[in-house]
Amino acid sequence: MRVSVVLIMLASVLAGIAGPVAQPAGATLPGGNGLIAFDRQFDLGNYEIYVVDPVTGDQTRLTDNLVDDFGAAWSPDGTRIAFSRDVGGGNYELFVMSADGTAQDRITRSRGVDTRPSWSPDGTRLVFQRQMSRDVDLAVANADGSGKIKYLTDNKVDDDAPDWSPDGTQIVFSSSRTGRRDLYSLRLSTGKAKQITSGKRPDAAPSWSPDGTSVVFEAYGAGDRELYIRNLLTGVETKLTENNKDDVQAVWSPDGTRIAFSSDKGGGDLEITTVAADGTGLVPVMENGRTDELPDWQPVAPVPPAPAP
Repeated sequence: MRVSVVLIMLASVLAGIAGPVAQPAGATLPGGNGLIAFDRQFDLGNYEIYVVDPVTGDQTRLTDNLVDDFGAAWSPDGTRIAFSRDVGGGNYELFVMSADGTAQDRITRSRGVDTRPSWSPDGTRLVFQRQMSRDVDLAVANADGSGKIKYLTDNKVDDDAPDWSPDGTQIVFSSSRTGRRDLYSLRLSTGKAKQITSGKRPDAAPSWSPDGTSVVFEAYGAGDRELYIRNLLTGVETKLTENNKDDVQAVWSPDGTRIAFSSDKGGGDLEITTVAADGTGLVPVMENGRTDELPDWQPVAPVPPAPAP
């Protein structure tokens, strides 16, 4: 069975972790919405990774085994997918595969639980959460598996769900360091974390907008979880969903116009759904009675204009 992914800590940033700041890659391409990757739970309890066309609903299975594969994250150019796999004994490692499910390469090797990968904008590194025992940390690995793991956080509270900013300078994540779960951003050049939210409700699972001005996240309310968007420039929050069911695990479309998320259709049956960034136009992508969760939207390069005759 897949382990729960709630985790991580803050303090020691190694020198040079940020590296050169690249311009946002596929995540900011205009009109570049492709397939949505997600994981599906089967009757035996294991999770496998699929992709779905959000327009037609056509699905393709990318992994097929009796262990957990989950937490798919598209590379900025839309050609690779990072994910977590159970390699035995409760040990979860990061893998990277091609967009069609081939060429699956192991990236991390540890005795712990490596989950929730997010790519750097230049496609060379992955930030993720690692749990070795009771402690969970944010860490960075090279996307080709080379070199050493570099840790971003190290403390005695949970820091989890990291997401790399489009300009490559920050990591947004959620943390319980104040005694409740709030959102933070960690600047890679200094290693310092700044608190973003400080409400009475728990906030979790943030995702950057492609232009870097906002984050979408889930917040715990009166018996359920709903989605919010927070403008990081003004601090203004907008409630995106409003119902009596859980809406969770939100991510932006690459063109910034829509948001994909997992919605509870009853009895814990999560289904992939999309909504416009203003909260209108709710569209169920699939409704199949299974648990489909942790969506991520593929960036697609814009088609160049045809040459002049």
